[in-house]
Amino acid sequence: MSKLPHPKTVTKQISYRKILRRWLWMTLAVLSLPAWSSPAMAQTPAPSATAAPDAATQSLLAAARSWVAKRQSAPENQFQASVLDPRVTAQPCAQSFQMDTPFPNPETVRVRCTQPAWQVYVRVVAALPPSAGAAPVSSSTPVSPPSPNAAAMAPGNTPLAPPKTRPVVVVNADLMRGTALQESHLSVVEWPESQVNGRVYADVKEVVNQELLRDLRPGMPVRPYDVRPVLLVRRGETVTLSISQGPGVVISAQVEAMQDGKLGDQIRLKNRDSGRIISGVVRGANVVAGL
Repeated sequence: MSKLPHPKTVTKQISYRKILRRWLWMTLAVLSLPAWSSPAMAQTPAPSATAAPDAATQSLLAAARSWVAKRQSAPENQFQASVLDPRVTAQPCAQSFQMDTPFPNPETVRVRCTQPAWQVYVRVVAALPPSAGAAPVSSSTPVSPPSPNAAAMAPGNTPLAPPKTRPVVVVNADLMRGTALQESHLSVVEWPESQVNGRVYADVKEVVNQELLRDLRPGMPVRPYDVRPVLLVRRGETVTLSISQGPGVVISAQVEAMQDGKLGDQIRLKNRDSGRIISGVVRGANVVAGL
């Protein structure tokens, strides 16, 4: 004859079964509920790579274009700006932006905000004058100046007065940043005044011995913000000093440069034989004229 379980043991087993059944019913009820979400739990979809910049980013890019334009004394619409890392989303800034160019490439601008603290790198480049219906230009395709006769005929073949033109210095070939410009690199072409935006050079001599700050393609105009004076004389090098002694009489001597010098700079020179310090004006590569 088997031993009957104690009444308390039977009661505990029944209680456990009730709890287990309740837990199973609650689980099934939760799983059968429709999907729901709250604002706090909703996930924000990742921004599309082709989405337009938000208001904060547009404000940042506009400020960068304006800052570069003021530094280079050029119209703001001559520049295009874009965030270097498209994954970066700018935050609204409660104070004025702080900007600088921390790298040798002047096209990279660092934009900083102090409240809240963040920084974004922006690329600001000069844009070519727009040409209606023009096809994209590759690096190997020369950029031709706008034809002065293109606007001479209105719709209906009505002849108009030819547009006014002005001389513009352009490059003849693909030139890389850091190139010291020489006359063989440059030409002067006539451009319609309506197509010349910003400051340009009209005389090749104005840009000879200047160093390019960015790459230029054939036919592109040279602008003041594209170049800077190149060092023609370096400290410690031997240079030729020419001293005029009257009409047709010039004395030349080899001296040591005591300073770096660009075209037109007045620098100190040293006569190695006598030790005498004299001054001269830089006229060319390792060429100095005595005062």
